[in-house]
Amino acid sequence: MGLKFLLTPQVISGIILLGMLILTIRSILLYTRHLSELQPRLHHLDREVNRRQESMADRKKVVATLALALAPLQEREQSLRSYYEELRNIEAEEEKRALAQQQVYEAEKKVRIARKNLGI
Repeated sequence: MGLKFLLTPQVISGIILLGMLILTIRSILLYTRHLSELQPRLHHLDREVNRRQESMADRKKVVATLALALAPLQEREQSLRSYYEELRNIEAEEEKRALAQQQVYEAEKKVRIARKNLGI
């Protein structure tokens, strides 16, 4: 009869509630023990966050100023980049033309040497 009494839903739920109560009290006691360590850390982090938020306003102003100064430079950079690409294309075409002329010259030179060797 003693075992049946321990397996009733009311006793099992009472044991679970008692366990939860013990865990809750244990957590609160651990927190209060570590409170002396955690409180200074919390204050330090809070001061750090406030300091960074205050300095962020100044930085936002600087970023806005630099963004205004940067806009014309970006337009100029795009035009200079397109000009540079055009120059690179012209340079590549000139190199191809010079290489073709060099090949024609080498071919003519071979023909002249061949004719000279034949005595023509």
